Amino acid sequence: MSLAGLAVRSAVALSGLALLCVGSSLLPVYSAVVLGGSMEPVLASGDLLILVETSADSVEMGDIVGFRQGDKGIIHRVVDIDRSGELTRFVTKGDANARPDGSPVLPGQLEGRLLFSIPKLGWIRLLGAGQGASVVAAR
Repeated sequence: MSLAGLAVRSAVALSGLALLCVGSSLLPVYSAVVLGGSMEPVLASGDLLILVETSADSVEMGDIVGFRQGDKGIIHRVVDIDRSGELTRFVTKGDANARPDGSPVLPGQLEGRLLFSIPKLGWIRLLGAGQGASVVAAR
């Protein structure tokens, strides 16, 4: 990796850490940690994710979104959007999965859109801060 590339990656990592320190109280951002491999190679287990709260109207095809299915947090890519009728529905799919997820994501399930990730930094959060660590399970 070039020195310039390392500097950019370091700046992004430091920005992410700053967001983690103040973001949840001042900005509509939150962090999560990936467990599982459904989004590989883009996201891998242990990656720290920085997501921004978003409205259903601002989600576009190709966005990586965090959402809830029951008590489980999931992050997958939006592969189709149905905005016909009164209710928007998002079809999501893990990049490494062969098929889209079985149920569409409704606006009320949507938690945020991925801003950036920091590879492997989430392992520190999982090991050190167990409780309160938001974990995104991949199926």
